[in-house]
Amino acid sequence: MKPIFFVHLPKTAGTSFRLSAMEHFGQDACVFDYGSGNPDTSDLVQALVYGQQDLFALERKLSRSGARFFGGHVLAKRYAPLFASRQMTTFVRHPRDQFISHFQHKVRHHGYQGDMSSLLESAAGPALQSGMLSAVPIEAMGFVGVTERYEESLRVFNTLYAIDMPSMNLNCNPERPQGGGYVLPEACQKPFDRLARVDLALHEQANRLLDRHLEALSAGYAFVHGAVNTLSALSLDGFAFYRESVRPVQVQLLVNGNPQATMAATHDRPALRALNVPRNGFVGFHFQLKGALKEGDHVLVRVRDTGQVLGERVFASAPSAG
Repeated sequence: MKPIFFVHLPKTAGTSFRLSAMEHFGQDACVFDYGSGNPDTSDLVQALVYGQQDLFALERKLSRSGARFFGGHVLAKRYAPLFASRQMTTFVRHPRDQFISHFQHKVRHHGYQGDMSSLLESAAGPALQSGMLSAVPIEAMGFVGVTERYEESLRVFNTLYAIDMPSMNLNCNPERPQGGGYVLPEACQKPFDRLARVDLALHEQANRLLDRHLEALSAGYAFVHGAVNTLSALSLDGFAFYRESVRPVQVQLLVNGNPQATMAATHDRPALRALNVPRNGFVGFHFQLKGALKEGDHVLVRVRDTGQVLGERVFASAPSAG
């Protein structure tokens, strides 16, 4: 089996998760990329990625070496072609807390001289998490944890991968507030609200996914990865697939609580094929509505057999994505 691929978003409890993996799998079975010359970057990555610039050679070496865990501060799309989608993992944190903690870390450990307002407008600002995960829908990833729900997340992770990684609480910010969240300076609040919209939506979706995983585990049914991608007045489409099966998912559409249609998710999705999803990417669905949606109509897409929700929207006249 390919290694677990961990996209370590900065200041999301990723260090604790990484060290737990090393404790469980053993240091020799873990490979890391934290940038060229970083002491945490494995020699293998330093040689093949930053030296030879040959990701194919890295993939072959990982397969032959018995590596069980690969991760680092990397873009998900950079390494996604090397792994099965079900092996891709990450943790997401509320963008306010992640941003402030990241700022304080940069000041404390990297000598950052700018103020918080300067960091807001940079690549390390409050859109950092969605930027690192761009081009990889989190609904297609094998596991997405939530930092604020770390113990719940780790329980889901251990169940999904049939392992028993220990819980650790390391690399904590000494400036972390006790008993509450971080507070932004008043001058940063408006620009933060503007810049953090995508990451706020990402955090909300990560919480919904975790809830759905927990519900599936509690009820004992197979979790389905899926999402509604686009919705218009006359149609919607998305994707759905089982984690460990090539059986097509039967997807049901409801409008205002009334079943409209059911279909198998078998349409071609080339972008997902590049992420090595099951069924070679033939996991899409497209519903053509019998009548145009009206403003305020409630649209829900679910797995027919279990009722697991894949997406729901309140229709607005402008097309929405999700």
